[in-house]
Amino acid sequence: MKPIYLLLSLIIALFSLSCSTDNNNGKSDVEWSNIGLNVNDVTSIEIQDDILYATDNKSINKIDLDDNNSEWEKFNFDVDYPHEFISDILFFKDIFYLVVSTTEEKDDIPDNFTTLFKSGDNGNKWEEVDIQIEDQEQPYILDKLKKSSSGNSLYSAPGYIYKFNIEDNIWVNMSSGLQIGFIESLYVSEYQEGQVWVGGWKSTFKPYLARTLDDGLSWKVFTDEELDINSDATIYSVLSHPEKKDEVLIGLGGSTSSANMIRKSENGGLEWKSVFSGKNIRSIANSKMKTDRVYASGISDNGELFIVISDDFGNNWSLISYEDNSNDFKVNDIIVKPENDSEKVYLSTNKGIYSVEFRLQ
Repeated sequence: MKPIYLLLSLIIALFSLSCSTDNNNGKSDVEWSNIGLNVNDVTSIEIQDDILYATDNKSINKIDLDDNNSEWEKFNFDVDYPHEFISDILFFKDIFYLVVSTTEEKDDIPDNFTTLFKSGDNGNKWEEVDIQIEDQEQPYILDKLKKSSSGNSLYSAPGYIYKFNIEDNIWVNMSSGLQIGFIESLYVSEYQEGQVWVGGWKSTFKPYLARTLDDGLSWKVFTDEELDINSDATIYSVLSHPEKKDEVLIGLGGSTSSANMIRKSENGGLEWKSVFSGKNIRSIANSKMKTDRVYASGISDNGELFIVISDDFGNNWSLISYEDNSNDFKVNDIIVKPENDSEKVYLSTNKGIYSVEFRLQ
C-alpha cells in the first residue's frame, strides 16, 4: 500500500502545481519595475526615441530607457501661478507640446494666463503658443491633448472640445451645439480617422458619453437608457478596437463599488454589457503587438497597484498586482511600448512611475 500511497501523493502534488500555474494568469511571464520619481504625482507620460518624459504638477522630467545607468533629469520649466499645474505632454510633428491647466474659476484667471507651450529642441527651451478660437473669449484653458490618426490635428477637451489643424494653423470649437457634460476623458482613435469620444459625468451624477464619427460635424450623445448603468459613475476612459470600429470599451469609477467597472459595446455604443468589475478604471490602452489585447488600470479598493489584461478585447480579464505593494496607489496614465518579443506597459501614478513587462509569444 505504501508505494501506491506515494504514487497517489505524487500525482496529486503534480496536479496541484499544474492548477496553480494555470491560475497564475501567466505571471511567470511578467516582470514589474520601479522606474522612479516615487515622491511625485506623475500626471502624464510620453515616450519618444526611447526617452521617457514625465510631468508632475510643477515640473517635467526625462530618463533614457536604453541606458541602465541613466538618472532622471529635470527640465528648466517654471509653473509660476499658484493654482496652475502641468496636465499633459505630447510629442506631435517633431514638437513637444506642454499643457498647463488651473484649478481657479474662469473669472479669477488672469488674462495673460498661458495654457499651451511648445519646444522644438526636446524640451530644453519652451515658448508660449498663442491660441485664438472663433466665438470664444480668453483665457483659454486646455486639458489633455490627443492627436489624430492622420497626424494633422490636435484635440483638447477642457469644457469645450477644441481642434487645432496644423496645416491651417487655426483652433476651432468642434463641439458647437453639443450638450456638454463634465468631461474627464477624451479619446481620439489612432485607427479610425474622425472618431472622437468624450466621457465624464452629468449634473445628475450619471455618466456622460458622446461620440462623433465625422470629426465633429455631427455628434451622438448617449442617453441614460442606452448606457444602462444603475449607479452614479464617471466615465474616465474610452477605447475603440483597432480594426472593428463599432467595438468600444469604457472604464468607469465612482464612490460606490457598483460604479467601478469596464463596459463593452459591439454596436458603436447603442448597447452595453459589463465585462469587468471591482476596480475604479482610470486608463485603458491598446497593445501595440496584438490586435485584441488591452491593458487597463486605475484605483483599487485596497490601494494596491494593479493592471488588468484582456486578450479578446474585453470579454475576459486577468488581474496582476504589484508584489511590493503599499497603499493608496492611483494610476493616472498608461503608455505601451513594444520591445522585440515583449511589451512594456508604463504606469504613471501618484507615487511615481512603474512598468510591467509581458513576454508575448
